[in-house]
Amino acid sequence: MTIAAHIHTSANESPFLPECISRLAAQKANDHFIIFSEKKIAALAGYSNCTQILISPVIKNSLLLHYWYNFKLPALLKKYNPAVFISENSACCLRTATPQIMIIKDDFIHPKKSPEKNIYSRYLKKYFIKFAQKAAAVAVTKAYTEQQLLARYPELKNKTITILHGLDNIYNPVSENERKMIQEKYAEGNGYFVCECSTLTQSHMILVLKAFSIFKKRLKSGMQLLLINKTGENPVPDFHIYKYRNEVQILAYVSKKWEADIVAAAYAAIYLPCFSSTNNWGLQCMVSGIPLITLEHKDLTTMYEDAAMYASADEKKIADYMMILYKDETFRNVYINKGQKLAASYNWQDSSNSLWQTILQQHRD
Repeated sequence: MTIAAHIHTSANESPFLPECISRLAAQKANDHFIIFSEKKIAALAGYSNCTQILISPVIKNSLLLHYWYNFKLPALLKKYNPAVFISENSACCLRTATPQIMIIKDDFIHPKKSPEKNIYSRYLKKYFIKFAQKAAAVAVTKAYTEQQLLARYPELKNKTITILHGLDNIYNPVSENERKMIQEKYAEGNGYFVCECSTLTQSHMILVLKAFSIFKKRLKSGMQLLLINKTGENPVPDFHIYKYRNEVQILAYVSKKWEADIVAAAYAAIYLPCFSSTNNWGLQCMVSGIPLITLEHKDLTTMYEDAAMYASADEKKIADYMMILYKDETFRNVYINKGQKLAASYNWQDSSNSLWQTILQQHRD
């Protein structure tokens, strides 16, 4: 069987299709994968049954997206005659009879709020229902994305499927010795709470500091707070007058491996996004064996289920969770175990298997 796919190679794009197809190419030696992209994808380069076709013109705007999908792509599909075509641009070809699987990304659901802005959002909004009706299947990679999609387009219920994405395997628990070394390096040998500070969470940094203040007032301990700063600027105005500033470390983001070590050595994580997006930081904490405090929001409760502690935007409630995690090791271990169990369902092998079953279903139909 031949399967074709269009992979957009922007640096901001999810690795969903490259991750899945690389595994399928390794497992399905007798099947052929045709990849249309604007540049070579390294993850797919080593497979003899994976052919990469460079496309032109480069898709830089909605006009070129429409042109490629409806004038260039039909000829390519006719030439290679795939059993199924997969797109991850929230779009599909209206001028082909080839069954299509259309993968919906979060930036289509949140086009204005997402830091990874979808430059085609106006075009996709105009034509989306035509694309969805044409597609044989509509796939999403997060459960809350399916909820929001069906709330907006209930007529897609019978053709929408959730295929959970995987997580980067760089995020893992660390040994006790490694934990101590990381604490020595970044928190003066003390335990610490870790918090991500990005464009997604920056508006809640004052809330985090207020919660930490309450925690410190209630409990005299050496516990610190580490803010992983991804904003490229000072994330906390007037930080120099904050009472506990000597016990808060603002660390400029270095790399995934650097962040993975700091997260895995933390006592607990605080993740307060202003909205849900493709960001997987909470899941990365869970797979690292770290309990998670987050906001009580429908999208987040859908994703984390009962594996996280939920609080409204209230520093007292967040501080309460910080206190109980510190005082009650049994309570903390419950959330560590729940988090690791939930995060285990986000793995690339399961993702690729689910995608393959979806491909077979469309091929049989």
